[in-house]
Amino acid sequence: MRETLISFYETYPPESGAANVSYNLAKYLPGEKHLIQISHHKETDKMPQESAGGVKLINIQIASKNRVLKFFKIFLSFFTIVKKIRTLKPDAVILEGASWTFYYFILAKLMNWQNLDMVTIYHSHNVEYLLRRERNSWPVVQMTRFSEKWLMNHSDLSTAVSQKDANLFKRLYGAEPVLLPNGVDIKSFNEVKHEQIKDIKKKYRIEGKVILFMGLAGYKPTEEALNFLVYKVFPKVLSEQKKAKLAVLGGKIPFQKEFIINPGVISYREVPVFIKACNVCVAPIFSGSGTRLKILEYMAAGKPVVSTLKGAEGLDVKPGRDIIIADSGEEFAEAVLNLLAHPDKANSVGLKGRELVHSKYSWEKIVNDFANNLEALFFSINAEY
Repeated sequence: MRETLISFYETYPPESGAANVSYNLAKYLPGEKHLIQISHHKETDKMPQESAGGVKLINIQIASKNRVLKFFKIFLSFFTIVKKIRTLKPDAVILEGASWTFYYFILAKLMNWQNLDMVTIYHSHNVEYLLRRERNSWPVVQMTRFSEKWLMNHSDLSTAVSQKDANLFKRLYGAEPVLLPNGVDIKSFNEVKHEQIKDIKKKYRIEGKVILFMGLAGYKPTEEALNFLVYKVFPKVLSEQKKAKLAVLGGKIPFQKEFIINPGVISYREVPVFIKACNVCVAPIFSGSGTRLKILEYMAAGKPVVSTLKGAEGLDVKPGRDIIIADSGEEFAEAVLNLLAHPDKANSVGLKGRELVHSKYSWEKIVNDFANNLEALFFSINAEY
């Protein structure tokens, strides 16, 4: 089978949540895989041009400081992508539905107009309309709702990351997506060596009791989480653990506090090592859709996780066993302090979380299940002819 994945964001190297999801799907799919990604960097020579992990990469550069020129480049990219698809002749095209659903709508319509004969799959990463409704203007929200509805109902196959999202898609659009959960590349965590952890601690000055939070800087749920941690959680934590640190990955943040370690964005290869170098991992999320990849990565590293109920939404976790749930600042701080003070409990929660990820959220297992859905889809299509 030949599959071509298309993302309107840089997917490789996988240094964002969306990129991580798209790249690992491509990596673990069987058959011949191509990944067409839009590059926003000027220097395309810095982007990989050939292959990564068995995935053949195709970069389309649209970087420009001029907004009009950039829009023109995006418009031209649709025709470039269609031309690439016609040359590759894949059995299936997978539209990586993170961010601008309207781009995928235009591309899908253009593919239909060009009579490209292949299966089209819309891989949703979340319910994009609900995210846009939280932070964008009315025209953008309505455009997103329209395009997302069209994609969910006109693709040969559409997906949802959780049963909750699947139910939302059915209620909003009458769609019936199959489940394609987010996962973790287990191998990258299992291969971490003790010496690597020592090196990463030295490099980023990780000392003492360190609580880790990962989130994309500038993103509303991340801003909410950071305000919660800095103003409601850490004053209580520091009252009992005076040398405790808060490590934040995902970009530069607007806080200048002695207790914060903020390396910004680090190499995706360093992420598993950095997580393992910390003591407790947190996900105080109060808004957004989809499932939290960060929680799965924390668990894959064997670290105890404290999350809000919203943060753990869509994950098949048992509170108190695989994860600790706390919603108020006081409860959250107490949960973190309890794990820091009781290493045996922390290890137990971390171990149970790791076991859960290995059994249900490894990319290898998830993509294998998805490939079975693809085979069933191809069988049903062939049976019609």
